[in-house]
This record gives sequence, structure tokens and C-alpha cells, in this order.
Amino acid sequence: MPDFEWQFTLVLLTNGIMIGLMYALIALGFVLIYKATDAINFAQGEFVMFAGFLAAVASEMFGSPFWLSALVAIAGMIALGFGLERVVLRPLIGRPVIAVVMATIGLAAVLRGTAVMAFGAGTRAIVHDTTSCAGRGRRGEHPGSAVEDPRPRRIRRRRRT
Repeated sequence: MPDFEWQFTLVLLTNGIMIGLMYALIALGFVLIYKATDAINFAQGEFVMFAGFLAAVASEMFGSPFWLSALVAIAGMIALGFGLERVVLRPLIGRPVIAVVMATIGLAAVLRGTAVMAFGAGTRAIVHDTTSCAGRGRRGEHPGSAVEDPRPRRIRRRRRT
């Protein structure tokens, strides 16, 4: 019988909680938008993707720290949100709800295509120095830093093939 590994169980439990919290935030966003506008916004995921690309580009091209990249993404999305509300959604006031829903579906497609044209189709990473967060000198000494996979080597080797 294999040994029970508490550290791996804790990693799985933490990942499950984080994914659940992420789903809760997504649902909260849908509910908030629906209650405020009486229409479902199908472009919500594309807005998050666009903000992530803005943060990644700010970090990658300008070498800005993580907090500054996040602020750039927030400011960019505020400007984009106000602009899209004025140009796309404001003219639809008084129209049937299906028109607003169709506009958000079209907006999702436009944002997805614009992101591919502007940023490329590849994945990007937001690299930040985790050692400066807690003021410690070595990686892996505090939560949030890169730590080795807690599974034994024999399990890791088997799953890679």
C-alpha cells in the first residue's frame, strides 16, 4: 500500500479551493452585470483575457514590476470599458434585450480577434520576483514562491511518459 502524502494532499486541496474561488468570482461577475443591465454579457471572459495581455505586455516590454503591470491593466481596462460603453452599448438603450446580448457576443469575437492581432496567439508569462515579496534571500522559503513538486520522483516520471 502506498504511503499517504499529506503535502501533496494539501497542494490538491489548495488548488481546489483556488479554482472554486475563481469560479465564484466569475459567477459574481455575471450576476453583477446581469442585475445592473438586465442582459448577460458574453464578452466578460474576453475582457479578463485582454487585461491579462495588457499586464503581460507591460511586464514583458517595459520590464515593470508586477504591481505596476496590474495597475496598467486596470487603467487600460477602465478606459476600454468606458469607450465600449459609449460606442457600442449606449446606442442600444431602449432596444430589446436580445440586441444587447447579440452586441456582447459580437464584442467578444472582436476582442478575441483584436487580442490575437495585437499580442499574437502565443502564451505569455507575467514574471515577477517572488523573493522580494517577503524580503527573504532564497526561493521556496515563503508562500507563493516556486517550490519543487511534492510528489515523489517515481510518480512524476511515470506521468510524463
